[in-house]
Amino acid sequence: VKYDAGAELAAATSQGVHGSLLLAKRSLVLEIRKRMKAGSLLSKGAHKLFLLRDSTEDEYHSAVVLSTKSRTQLISISEDASKHWFDSSMIVRETSLLVTMLQDSSVLQVTPSRICLHEKGKDVRSIPVGDKDVDGAENTVAVRADSMGPFVVLRTKAGTLKVIEIDADGSGLSNSSVVSLANRVECFGLMRWRPGPDGVVCMAIQSGGHLKAFRLPGGSPLFQSPSATFGAQALSPSMPSLPMANQVRAEVIGAIAEPHGDELNITLAIVNSTGDLLVYQSSQAEGPSWSGLRFNRLSLDTRSVFAAGAEISSSGGASSRQRHIIAVDNFGGNRGLAVSGSGSAFIACRRGRVHVHPLNVPGGDQILYCCPFNSLHYECFHGLFCLTDKSLDMCCMPEGWEITACPWPSKRIMFGRTVYRVSYIPPDEQFKAFGGFFAVLFSSPTSDMPQPHYKAKGRVPIRVLPNDDVFGVALISAVSHEILDYKYLLDREQDALQEPYREHITCMKLVHLRAPAKNGFVPYLALTGGYICGEDNMPKGRIRFFRVSPVVRDESSVDFQLKCVYVSEKDEPWKGAGPFVTKQPCMSIVSCEGYLLTAQGMNPSQTGLCKVYAYRWTGETLVGIAFIDLSLFVTSLEVFKFYIIATDYNQNVKVLRWREETRTLDLIARAADPVSSVSSATFLVHGAQHNLEEKVLSIVSADLKGNVSVASMTAQVPRGQLLPVCDFNNCDVVNTLQRIPIPCLTSGVPDTALLMGSREGSVGCLVAVPPVLRDRLLKLMNVMLREHAPRAGLAVLSFRRPYVLNLPRREMGFHALDGNTLLEYLNMDMHKQSQISRHIGCSREQILADLTFLELVADIPMP
Repeated sequence: VKYDAGAELAAATSQGVHGSLLLAKRSLVLEIRKRMKAGSLLSKGAHKLFLLRDSTEDEYHSAVVLSTKSRTQLISISEDASKHWFDSSMIVRETSLLVTMLQDSSVLQVTPSRICLHEKGKDVRSIPVGDKDVDGAENTVAVRADSMGPFVVLRTKAGTLKVIEIDADGSGLSNSSVVSLANRVECFGLMRWRPGPDGVVCMAIQSGGHLKAFRLPGGSPLFQSPSATFGAQALSPSMPSLPMANQVRAEVIGAIAEPHGDELNITLAIVNSTGDLLVYQSSQAEGPSWSGLRFNRLSLDTRSVFAAGAEISSSGGASSRQRHIIAVDNFGGNRGLAVSGSGSAFIACRRGRVHVHPLNVPGGDQILYCCPFNSLHYECFHGLFCLTDKSLDMCCMPEGWEITACPWPSKRIMFGRTVYRVSYIPPDEQFKAFGGFFAVLFSSPTSDMPQPHYKAKGRVPIRVLPNDDVFGVALISAVSHEILDYKYLLDREQDALQEPYREHITCMKLVHLRAPAKNGFVPYLALTGGYICGEDNMPKGRIRFFRVSPVVRDESSVDFQLKCVYVSEKDEPWKGAGPFVTKQPCMSIVSCEGYLLTAQGMNPSQTGLCKVYAYRWTGETLVGIAFIDLSLFVTSLEVFKFYIIATDYNQNVKVLRWREETRTLDLIARAADPVSSVSSATFLVHGAQHNLEEKVLSIVSADLKGNVSVASMTAQVPRGQLLPVCDFNNCDVVNTLQRIPIPCLTSGVPDTALLMGSREGSVGCLVAVPPVLRDRLLKLMNVMLREHAPRAGLAVLSFRRPYVLNLPRREMGFHALDGNTLLEYLNMDMHKQSQISRHIGCSREQILADLTFLELVADIPMP
């Protein structure tokens, strides 16, 4: 759903006491507690910030040091600035690579040319970084610095590492030692892998791509990767070999160790010169030691993290291209790595599971740098202090959101009852500032209520069964996620337990009906259901319309509630009275061009089992205008313009067309293959983006065996039939399909995709690709399937083959491309990518462009 505050994925999950509404966002939008305008400093090219405390015993930060291209500025963020023993005059007026507080509360400042130690009541002491008297002195200046514990590590312009140890009593700086490595060091990062002074490890990547870890301060080696690709397997000898061109080098590295018993659980994040974020996780191959350590690259969707920040902002200039990785021990109770620069993200690590979440601030400003922040005065606990191209923001984790449970940041609203459906209701124009609403259909067991005996006419006294649930609908704010109102779907709530029969709600959807007194359409929340009246009476149905009604408490407070504006039957349903009586239970409901369509069944006549009715809304009641007997059991209806899909539980799908001029429903096509137990179906629009004549309308259906079938409506097939395109197995039952728009990057790109929600809680994406793109990706998938052994003995082709029992089936599974297999190409190094691209007769850049498009489509970009 989309609204002014962002976009979310809402899902009704679980049942019983675990029933909840799950909200998920693609990016984590931070909550700003304080925004500081620093336009004069930001205009001078600020690119880094550092935080200071009044002392090491103090838990909260009190000052921020902002480093620009030519100077360093100290800004107090404390309630009482007089408590600082340091001030802006003590800071050396140069650009700073590092500013941190030591154990004795002294401040250490590192500039490209010297290291300065600021102590309370003493003069500034400094030592030079390089040697001005030797040739090539410009290569001895520092370009990056980092500190952990008593050690400060510098990387010079020549690619060497210098380690400086701080005296335990803080009396000064000891002589520096140079760590000699075989090759030039491209980047490094510090990590604490165990408590104590000998628990600090430096992770460095050399120019050849090898990773090396050594202990400080002596530089004794702990680990060295066997190859530049961290031990990745090579392709078969039959593949052609190409020389490595345009060597990609690592620019930034960050590492964090997670306590996990005796084993080393290390997560590495690397940003290379092409802007890709690579995430590696360690595994123990030979016992709990560094010698048995192996790093495996994780197949994570990291390319889309930097997609939004790829454009260089006009205010940030070249500094916005710099990327930084900072280890964070506590960000809202989570440990991980914060990536900032041209595209920001937080890599959450917990119990061996790693999730990458893009970071954003309200307003969409680019995060140039961020670091851990803790403040009592601004009530920002365990948050992030962010430097954007416009301001300094004190941010914290949004309340209630979880970043380690799902691949997307998620928030769960517990109901304690089974949640069936969720619909998004947009706000009226008058109350647009309040955002939209979620309507949630749930059921409450009557065992939670007192259950008296009652006597129905002509029967002995009976009792409501414990599993006879009472349905209700709740209204939730899409911005604050508060429950605004809820109603049980009963005629008389005070006499709810005296009802001899319960209503079972089968469908809830937002419909748009034509209003006679207004121009345009009016949205209504429509609910349909039916009564099971025993063996003596035929089951009946009922239709309800709800609207969100504002309740003005005072001038500054407005509440919202659900108001029932129409009920199709106001008397006891088993008596067949009322202004409008549905002859059968309503199984599904949908709106088509301002008219209401309902599927009612089962039909007791001999002409069929179910009928689809069309009604006109007069503003007060529904008037029937058309119907069609489909001779099937309809479980759901889906609409695209004037086309309607009717899914049959036993006979696949049928396509109807609504003709407004004659007010008739016509059957125009049906699926060729009978499929048992169709669970869901919808339309998929694809084809040329700028040519409406080349648009293709396809029907996607899923059954209870996990099969997903795609058929198209074209003029090349006989009238009344659908052209089969492909079918595959999703490995899980798809019980909901949601059509979403996708970005149009080039001509010929499809304009819609499908979200597939499964019964086991997973969400997938189905997209149609142009023929030219499909041919290239099909060759790529065939090569990768042949060159890589199946994982755990599982072959992708057999895995995706449709599962059909005792029914003839087409062999169409090869026409479906497996996205997970294709995206493995992005996890290979440049040498292997060049081999595969030459083998299939295509350039590596073209394949990367195709896969980047698929990655962006499957990533479901948010506005």
